[in-house]
Amino acid sequence: MYKTLRHLTPPPDYYSETISGEIKKLKDKVLDEYLEKANLKSQYEKDDVKREAKDSVDGYKSKLKTKTAKYVKLINEKIK
Repeated sequence: MYKTLRHLTPPPDYYSETISGEIKKLKDKVLDEYLEKANLKSQYEKDDVKREAKDSVDGYKSKLKTKTAKYVKLINEKIK
């Protein structure tokens, strides 16, 4: 019974600073540092993910992951 609870949490996000670099977990603290370097922190905080009545738990988590992916892409474009 308890093993099924582990599957409810989404898999963590990972990142690497170079193509052949070490793969690390993307934590909120690290994401905040990169957002500050790219001057995107205020924009990230204003970009709310709206939870709608029709959203399932997985659907809402997917929206959060999409938001994170969007800003990781923007960070990569600005830091180049």
